[in-house]
Amino acid sequence: MASHGTTSFELLGGAAIRIDLARDIAALGSSDPDERAKARRNILDLLARHRKSWNDLANVLCAASHEAWACDPLGDDPPRVNPLALVDYLLREYLELREHEYVALALWGLHSHVYEQFMHTPRLVLRSPIHSCGKTTLLRVLEKLTARGKRFDWITTAVLVRRIDSTHLTALLDEVHNLGLELRGNGRLCAVLNGGYAQGGIGSLMEDGEDRDFSTFAPLALALPIAFGG
Repeated sequence: MASHGTTSFELLGGAAIRIDLARDIAALGSSDPDERAKARRNILDLLARHRKSWNDLANVLCAASHEAWACDPLGDDPPRVNPLALVDYLLREYLELREHEYVALALWGLHSHVYEQFMHTPRLVLRSPIHSCGKTTLLRVLEKLTARGKRFDWITTAVLVRRIDSTHLTALLDEVHNLGLELRGNGRLCAVLNGGYAQGGIGSLMEDGEDRDFSTFAPLALALPIAFGG
C-alpha cells in the first residue's frame, strides 16, 4: 500500500473512502512502527464497530462501490485552500505593496507552476526609484512561492540558458543593472530576456565542440532601479 494519501485515493478506484480511513491505510506503509500500529488499531476499531472483516475492507478498496460504513456519508471533501488567496496572504505577510501589486504578483507566481500550458509567460519587472526599496526581499519571497524559483545576483548568458533548458526554473534576476544589458556586447542576454517569453524560444550554444539548441522559454523576473534606462 502506498504511503501517500493522494496515491491511496488513486488505488481506491474512485470510491469515496472516508478521509480518516484513507489516512490510516496510507500509514500502514509508514517506516514508523508506532504509526503503523496506531493505524492498524484505528482500522480494526472501525471494522469491529461495523462487524466487518479485513476481507470486507479489501473488497471496498478493489471495487468502485460506495459502502456506507467505509465512505464519508455526505461525500464531503477535506477543507481546501484557495491557492491564489494563500499566495496573496503570504505576500502581505512580508511585503508592503499597493493593492493591485499583490494581485499581480500572486497571479504571476501561480502562473510559474503551469506556464508550460500557455503560449507566453509574461516578464515580471520590479522597478524602484532608488536602491534598497525591497526588490531583493520581494525576489526572496518569490523564490519560495514560484516553481523551482532561483534568485541570481548575477549570471552569464550561457549559464542562464543551460539552467532554463535543463531545470525549467523560474529565473529571478536581481541587480540586473549590473549585468551590462545596455552594452552592445551583451546582446545575447537581451535576446534571451526578450525571446524566452514565448513557447519555442531557442538559443544555440557550443557544447563539446558542437552547436546545440537550448530552450529559453521560462518565467523570468527582473529587478532594477528606475534610474536604469532602456
